[in-house]
Amino acid sequence: MENFVIIIGIFLTAFIALAIGTVILMKKNKIRSIEKQDLTAEINYFENNKKIWLFNTKTTVMIDTYKFSEVFDQFPFLSDFQESKAMMLKKRGASSTKIDKVVDDLLTHQSVILRQFQKSSSKLLKGFDKTKLKYNYQNANYLLKFYNIFLNCYKEQIVKNFVNKIMVVELNEVFKNISISYDKQEIIDKNLIRIEKVLNEAVDTILKKLYEDLSITEEQFVYTKDSDEPINNNSSAETYGKNFDQFELAYQVLGTTSDIDDVELKKAYRKLAMKYHPDKNSDAEANEFMSKINQAYELILKIRNLK
Repeated sequence: MENFVIIIGIFLTAFIALAIGTVILMKKNKIRSIEKQDLTAEINYFENNKKIWLFNTKTTVMIDTYKFSEVFDQFPFLSDFQESKAMMLKKRGASSTKIDKVVDDLLTHQSVILRQFQKSSSKLLKGFDKTKLKYNYQNANYLLKFYNIFLNCYKEQIVKNFVNKIMVVELNEVFKNISISYDKQEIIDKNLIRIEKVLNEAVDTILKKLYEDLSITEEQFVYTKDSDEPINNNSSAETYGKNFDQFELAYQVLGTTSDIDDVELKKAYRKLAMKYHPDKNSDAEANEFMSKINQAYELILKIRNLK
């Protein structure tokens, strides 16, 4: 009898230990699941932020000199200049060769500015990571407020110095509305330099305000040194720079990195298109992913000034 009681006691102890272990494991898995959902929500939140930001900004910009509006409806604030092309085609006697040249030049200037944006944006995002803020939804929401200030600055420069200065002198090659003499290339170069300078200054100002808000001293947070070591040597660590940088994310969507050459880039895109194009794959998720592939590829083509 005594042995039986001992056996029952051992059995109950083992059962309780197993039950406790199962509960702890379930709780851990639940916490991991919630954390994973939070990270997914955060990344989705950034994607939604881009859509909201574009929606809340005017996607058409009036070019007063020529009395028409151009559409800027691609993130961060980009155009294919189809309205400009349509207006030039309506110009009596306009050469189609010259019109195509003007559009190509506008796309080239936009690519230069986009690379300036990428460089400044990367600096800003590295600054976010150096604050050592925990990677979560609440902090992402907080940092996106600062990122949106940068986006607004970029849009302002596009309107002020690109549309109303660079576009005006390029379009005048066809419209001939400006009769006074001027050096077109000097105007273009001057405004490209001005845009780059303003974007860099904006990043410095935004990051200064950020670390002042967080009460971080300059010794703790020196954001202008490109040689600074990353916070976490673990390359797989989740960071704001890693998940907010739309250029790096674009390469990730295509399964490549930014050091890929143009030929291999096109091969990578074609390979994905063969797999996920609606004509090849009828799955709804495949169609959605194909849309992301196209968006990523278009952004990369713009920054590389490729067709």
